[in-house]
Amino acid sequence: MPGPLLDIEGPIAPDAMGRAHRTALATVLSLLALAFVAVSIAIGTQGYPRLAGHMGASGAALLVAGRGAGMAAAMLLMLQFVLSARIRLLDRVFGLDRLLVAHKYAGVIAAVLATAHPVLLAAGGRPEAPTPAYDIGEKLGFAAAILVYLVVVTSLWRGLMRMPYEAWRRTHWVAFAIVGVVSIHSLAIGSDVATGWPRWFWIGCIAAYAVLFVWAKLIRPILVRTRRWVVEDVGRVSHDTWNLVLAPPDARTLGHLPGQFTFLTLHREGGRVEQHPFTISTPPTADGRIGITIKESGDFTDTIGETRPGDTATIEGPFGLFSHLVRCHDDGPIVMFAGGVGITPMLSMLRFMAAHSDPRRIVLIWGNKTEADILFLEEFERLTERLPGLVVHHVLSEQDDFDGERGLITAELLGRLLSARDLEGHVFLCGPIAMMTLVTSSLRALKVPPARIHTERFSFA
Repeated sequence: MPGPLLDIEGPIAPDAMGRAHRTALATVLSLLALAFVAVSIAIGTQGYPRLAGHMGASGAALLVAGRGAGMAAAMLLMLQFVLSARIRLLDRVFGLDRLLVAHKYAGVIAAVLATAHPVLLAAGGRPEAPTPAYDIGEKLGFAAAILVYLVVVTSLWRGLMRMPYEAWRRTHWVAFAIVGVVSIHSLAIGSDVATGWPRWFWIGCIAAYAVLFVWAKLIRPILVRTRRWVVEDVGRVSHDTWNLVLAPPDARTLGHLPGQFTFLTLHREGGRVEQHPFTISTPPTADGRIGITIKESGDFTDTIGETRPGDTATIEGPFGLFSHLVRCHDDGPIVMFAGGVGITPMLSMLRFMAAHSDPRRIVLIWGNKTEADILFLEEFERLTERLPGLVVHHVLSEQDDFDGERGLITAELLGRLLSARDLEGHVFLCGPIAMMTLVTSSLRALKVPPARIHTERFSFA
């Protein structure tokens, strides 16, 4: 380790944006996204009176409903990329993990609308004879729908399909082809965006999407690859967990907040070049070095032990709002729940608080299978010395001879370990989905307000 409790930078501004600013921006940006979808629907449903006079009210209603569904689906597909493009402003307002949850559900809605689009059009009937361009547009629309289903299915059922993370990530490149096909489809069909302001609105949206694509997928990756970090140390911290220490190539630090994560790409001789998200387990330091603690849990992470000092890496980030500097706007108690390697964001925050002699009460409840799975045990003993308000409770699920708490983290356990004052503080929760669901329901049973429960997911897939 790079001496995580030493050489910490001076105090970092606790959330420069501020809660009120973030809330205001979140409202404005959400309304803007809804406005784009509403305008798209309005474009699709225009001309109903003329169509009703030509083909009857019921046929016209089905036709404009189908067109509206198609335009809404197309706009949602464009917004999908906005949600997942790792735009720093959006991350600072919403948090990338929540943006990706919205991305997932928006994709499902887009798939439903893409299905309804041709069904409603077929039920309504064609108002005029098709042209060759119209026929081409129809075929492209059918191809786009198939591609949408491919992306949605691989996203929702990746686990059941046992699809590796990198393979799943690459299938998402299909989404960019979808937008291109849909753009040609909409312009070829021409009925909704043939003339006037709808055409210019739609061309403007396509152009903005293209600019964002070029920046996010071509220019930014090149800029990231030009700044190679160096692996200084590789250490085993448990039977299945490793810690990497990386140094920046220059004097510029990452500028992360404790608890944030980054996207790491290792460049190792003979190793696969893949990008994966990992929490930064160290606080910001004066020399810019960072630590990333990684558990062997998949095809890529199983090879972390093959990393050697001197290997290089590229880092994109930092991202996330999972930090006490962002979420805690008072000096009240903090309760942390960690499951296994979910301790890493908590460790980053605790190291930062220890370096700054934070006096507040902090309760850490850490679930593991056995004592052999507990990471950085000696350092936690030092942390409790540096942080008089820190209380650590270990909960083991698969070791019957453990003297401490055993089993799952239930509401009954929380009632014993936490005081009424603790339950009035902010709660940070990171771990496997099943553990997070159980703890969240237990906290709500104890009347902890949802606004004070802050979570970080292990995986975005």
